[in-house]
Amino acid sequence: LRRVCFGLTCSPSLAIQTTRTHADKSQHAGDKTARLITSNMYVDNLVLSCDSIEEAKKMVEELKSLFAKGGFNLTGFTTRRCDGGDPKPAGRLWKTLGILWDPNSDGLSFRQPEFDAEAQDTKRTLLSLAAKIFYPL
Repeated sequence: LRRVCFGLTCSPSLAIQTTRTHADKSQHAGDKTARLITSNMYVDNLVLSCDSIEEAKKMVEELKSLFAKGGFNLTGFTTRRCDGGDPKPAGRLWKTLGILWDPNSDGLSFRQPEFDAEAQDTKRTLLSLAAKIFYPL
């Protein structure tokens, strides 16, 4: 299998397995960055925290290099800069693991699910609403 069609039911599972397999192979070779991937990646989201801008830049380069070895092109980085430089556009929210993240305030939020107020209250509709609240994806 050389290509995966996106949008198929199995695509997320195949993406996770392929990424983990590549990271495991690299981890056995002594690559510390691979350990970060296996513990901080969910499907196509990698969420990490760094103590300094320099550490973050180094980590980005290491991650790009590691993924390039497996034929992946790692893109779409964003940060919350703590040094006052390069502020993000106000109001721009990033979707991270299905939850909205505001890099300026470093706050997480989610959109309130829509529900039909005139629908008949049954166990099914109430459980469905509860599931929408606690599973915002």
